[in-house]
Parts: sequence; C-alpha cells; structure tokens
Amino acid sequence: MVEIMDKLLSAMNEYGPVLVMVAVLLMVNGFFIWRDWKREERQQKQIDALHASQDGIVLPLMVECKEVIASCKEVIAQNSQVIMRLIGGIKP
Repeated sequence: MVEIMDKLLSAMNEYGPVLVMVAVLLMVNGFFIWRDWKREERQQKQIDALHASQDGIVLPLMVECKEVIASCKEVIAQNSQVIMRLIGGIKP
C-alpha cells in the first residue's frame, strides 16, 4: 500500500494532480465495469440453468397433460352418449 501511495505521489509531482486523478477514476471505473460484467455472466448462467431445468420438467408435463386431456375428452363423449341413451329410454 505504501508503494502505491509513493508511486501516486511521484506521478502527481511529475504529471500534475489532474492527470493522476483522471487515471485513478479510470481505474476505479474499470474495476466496476469488470465487476458488473462478471456479475452479469453469473446471472446469465443461472438463468440458462433455470430455463434448462424448466424445459426438462415443464415440457414432459405438458405432453402428459395433453394425453390425459385427450383421454378425458373421449370418456366424456362416451358418458354423454350413455346419458343421452338413458334419457331417451325414459318416457315421462
């Protein structure tokens, strides 16, 4: 830490305080940009993993539900025919 301060002081004496401050601000901004970029990479990996797990869970469930709905539709149609036949057979 002392070495860095010595280098900053010597640069300030040599180039002036404005140039040193600009360089420090650029380094600080560079750090924050790098940190945010890494965070975005981590978040994108998490989102991709969530999408993959949802695709592995939701799509098979949708196929299964589609088959169940189709079989229920057939049963309802058959029950409707039986009910209509029973109602037709009853005479008031």
